[in-house]
Amino acid sequence: PFGPAPILRAPWGDVAEFPTDSAWQTNAHQVNHLLNRGLRKIADARAELKATYGDYYGRVASVASSCAYGVPTFISQAARAGTVRRLLHAVVTSAPYTIVLAGHSAAQASGNHFNQSYTHWLHSLLAPPLAAVGVELVTRNHAMGGLPSHHRASCFAAAYGADADAVLWDYAMTAGSPHEMDYFFRQAMMQPRRPLLVGFQPITKAASMAVCREALKTDVPVSLICL
Repeated sequence: PFGPAPILRAPWGDVAEFPTDSAWQTNAHQVNHLLNRGLRKIADARAELKATYGDYYGRVASVASSCAYGVPTFISQAARAGTVRRLLHAVVTSAPYTIVLAGHSAAQASGNHFNQSYTHWLHSLLAPPLAAVGVELVTRNHAMGGLPSHHRASCFAAAYGADADAVLWDYAMTAGSPHEMDYFFRQAMMQPRRPLLVGFQPITKAASMAVCREALKTDVPVSLICL
């Protein structure tokens, strides 16, 4: 956001060293300015959500911040910390942040305008705050109606891309059985960037918690949301 910085990039998008004489990342004044600009955009996004959801805003916010372990709505403290760290990496390295949606016809937005899909709505909400801190948000809608998930999960990188920082799963209607959900998430966990995994509307508590237990054995952040 403050001009190109000659930085040395390490694997996984981390930065090994910022030049102290030229990089904005080492300038406290510029960093504070950047963060304040991002916080203002976050406040704008929250105001938009409140205006859109009205009395239901409290429920949306509580689902997003839940840390319960014994119910389908689940995000561990480690997963939350990992997601924050990944976003911070994108900020300090001016790297893109990529979100991929995988699912069935409802996730695809069949019956609605295409720009009313989860993907478009998410982009319209998150892109301005991320742009304010120098991060390009990339969102891709890979949902396909009337199909299960195993055929595309088998060639995950080819179907969804190997660059995903977050994968949103909404196959509950066509591939929500425990074994189908388990296979998709295991394939996602093996991707190079170890993306945040978000499962919407998991059909069974058993399948949801099985995914959570497997993710906790790795450094993959996972969030399961039952709406």
